Amino acid sequence: MVMPKAKGLFHKAINQSGSFRSALLEKDATQAIAKETLNILGLDANSVDSIKIFRSKYWQMRAAKH
Repeated sequence: MVMPKAKGLFHKAINQSGSFRSALLEKDATQAIAKETLNILGLDANSVDSIKIFRSKYWQMRAAKH
């Protein structure tokens, strides 16, 4: 979006990268947020593959509602 040829192509943008938030929070804070999120989901740091399964189940549940 900062390239001259892109001028006029974008009216709005949404920052979807975690890099911006990392500048606002300390590493300890982001790790605590991640740990709490995993806890809420019933997962732990060694359950990375389970996160993929959870994501798949989420989309299956959404599809079933429609």
